[in-house]
Amino acid sequence: MYAKKLCNVLIELGIISLIIFPPVVFGAVQLLHVTYIHAIILGIGIIWVLKTFIKGSFTYIPTPLDLPILLFLILGIVNLLTSTYAHNTLREFYLIVNYGLLYFLVVQQLKTVRRIIGLAFIIILVGSGESLFSLFQYLRGAKTVL
Repeated sequence: MYAKKLCNVLIELGIISLIIFPPVVFGAVQLLHVTYIHAIILGIGIIWVLKTFIKGSFTYIPTPLDLPILLFLILGIVNLLTSTYAHNTLREFYLIVNYGLLYFLVVQQLKTVRRIIGLAFIIILVGSGESLFSLFQYLRGAKTVL
């Protein structure tokens, strides 16, 4: 029971870090930052698999977006097989798969109203903090703002 709670906390901390990290590094557009984001998603996925083994059962929560995401992944596979720029297509396909994994993990983790409200509160808190920081930068006369 304790290990399951620890896994839930680690998954939620991973999701929170994915909310906080990209704005802090100005959108995470550099390759190193994108790599960190994907490593965090992979870590969350590994912890979720461990939690599933500890729990002893797999419960799947269907959503209306499951079919469109699955079709988009199939389109990505078809594009990968027919691409003339296989290296770039493979890199983008990894992005699609990784973000699909993030979607799946968030949907499977946010099963209760309490967790959904908590995540919404964190999103509002991070957005408000970033807005206040940008406003502060603007009022101080910075040439570029967050």
